[in-house]
Amino acid sequence: MERSARWKLWCKEVAARTLVAAGLTRANTVAQRMRLGGRRTLIVSYHRVVADFEKEVARSIPGLLVSTRALQDQLEELGRRYDVVPLAIALHEMRSQAPGRDLAAVSFDDGYADVLREGLPILKRLHVPATVFLVAGYVGSTRPLPHDRLHACLSAFLRHHRSFEALPPSLARDWLAALMKSGCSVAEAVDGLIAALPDAAIGSLATDLESVLGTAATDLLPGGSELLTWDMIRELLGAGVAIGAHTVRHRVLTHLALSEVRWELREARARIRAHAGADPVDFAYPNGWYSDAVVREVVAAGYRSAVTTEARHNGPGADPFCLGRYTLWEGSTRGPVGYSKSIAACQLDGSFRVLGIPRMVSGHVNTLPVREARGMPNLQGPEGQHA
Repeated sequence: MERSARWKLWCKEVAARTLVAAGLTRANTVAQRMRLGGRRTLIVSYHRVVADFEKEVARSIPGLLVSTRALQDQLEELGRRYDVVPLAIALHEMRSQAPGRDLAAVSFDDGYADVLREGLPILKRLHVPATVFLVAGYVGSTRPLPHDRLHACLSAFLRHHRSFEALPPSLARDWLAALMKSGCSVAEAVDGLIAALPDAAIGSLATDLESVLGTAATDLLPGGSELLTWDMIRELLGAGVAIGAHTVRHRVLTHLALSEVRWELREARARIRAHAGADPVDFAYPNGWYSDAVVREVVAAGYRSAVTTEARHNGPGADPFCLGRYTLWEGSTRGPVGYSKSIAACQLDGSFRVLGIPRMVSGHVNTLPVREARGMPNLQGPEGQHA
């Protein structure tokens, strides 16, 4: 670990211990309840569960990874602070506005196979209910999800090339060059590109990277990043895990025409119902982006709730189609010498919010293009318009 990174972790550890020792976490709980008008509901999100984080992080998107050890520690801490319940019960209690202990619900996005292999045993052991949000068009597929494909290709490209001039000219190439020049990591560049550009441009960029490399993303991806099959999903259902929808192709919905949004929402639900025998009535916005028009389509498609990636608690009477959700990974609770109980306490309680950790980024996009809402580089297209 770099010296500067370790120093930041020590600062975070000291801040967390100070907040806990001073009783500010308890005070924050009271203040949040007063602001929300009652008990809090925390929804958390994971992606992949791996046995060895250090091995996997060298070849995968870090923010998608949590080790089995950290997952167990985080869920145990969650259980000490909240009543961990199925998402359906959390939604019911928010509607009823009944008083009581704070609630938490656990979810996993994208449908990686290691949720079954590595995550389910921990969920069972701790008696933690969970919901898995599936990308219906990728279930059982050997094709990588768009973000995994782009990350694998870009990582390999940067190991062999110093200049993006090796790629065919395109707006996506220019965006990529600007992002990397600004000091972004590969994972940050992938996130920025997906947030700013339509999926066709992302796909073309990945194809260009593969062409220059002379290999497909499927040959570059690490083992363990496979997706669930329908048989595996039925096994999860049999173990009491709930299933939700995460579109068909994992496309950012605010980039699409409403007719395409409508298809993504309805087709995902139909495919999951047909293949898994369960109706996915809860939805997760890909990359957390949504708009008023998208929300209306989610409601019209018959879903009962939709979760964002906005790091905030939900209160009684919260809008069920714009629910806040904390995305957790290995680094969420890591201190300078490994897992930190103090950092975990502050993260899961929301006490770090006074320090801006995690930074709450709104996923609501109506008037600003996604790139401007995200603070992306201001590139100009060939006609003098913003890219």
